Amino acid sequence: MTAVEARNLTMRFGPRVLWHDLSFTFEAGQMYALTGPSGSGKSTLLNCIAGFIEPSTGSIMFDGNFSPHNQGRQRQIRAEHIGFLFQNYALVEDSTVEDNLQIATRTSVFSKKVSRDRMSEALAKVDLDLPLKTDVAILSGGERQRLAVARLLLKPKPLILADEPTGALDRSNADRILGYMREFAKAGSCVVLATHDPQAVESCDEVIKLKNPTGTRKQLVPARLYP
Repeated sequence: MTAVEARNLTMRFGPRVLWHDLSFTFEAGQMYALTGPSGSGKSTLLNCIAGFIEPSTGSIMFDGNFSPHNQGRQRQIRAEHIGFLFQNYALVEDSTVEDNLQIATRTSVFSKKVSRDRMSEALAKVDLDLPLKTDVAILSGGERQRLAVARLLLKPKPLILADEPTGALDRSNADRILGYMREFAKAGSCVVLATHDPQAVESCDEVIKLKNPTGTRKQLVPARLYP
């Protein structure tokens, strides 16, 4: 099943062209890597897929439907269908672990609260032995990254976008995060990573290499699987 289809995407910032005429299809149950040198537009492409910004030209479709221009509808799609693992973790710094887990699972004011037992189970899956009332501000970088993954575990989304998910981690924790991403894909999510990490690239099924001003694509066979 096609999760995302991009047609003839071009992104310009003034005279600078990040990528030109870029087309690709992302399927459910697969992991994809966006690679390229710094400044090639990996994070920008993720933001376009997420609907945070629009490409200069071209179109993006989700499950056969064009990404809407209406901001309210875009927010609804992000809340219901897209999970994020940002480079800066996107946590609420002046709040608790519990609050951050609750926020991530609420797609509307009518959403039910997640039970404390389910939150504790999600933390245990990512090896975070923390009281739910722990302040996020005191967490290490690795703990914050795993908390962000725990949010995804509570409410898996059809599309998961991860911006340098292993960038701030040691190899052991990086491999653990890649394992979680692979598990999401095996469960049916489409996972897209923007990454510089060669081992993250190896863990993916396919890679899009961004080069100014065009993208090229090649198959990686077999994918390296993490336990």
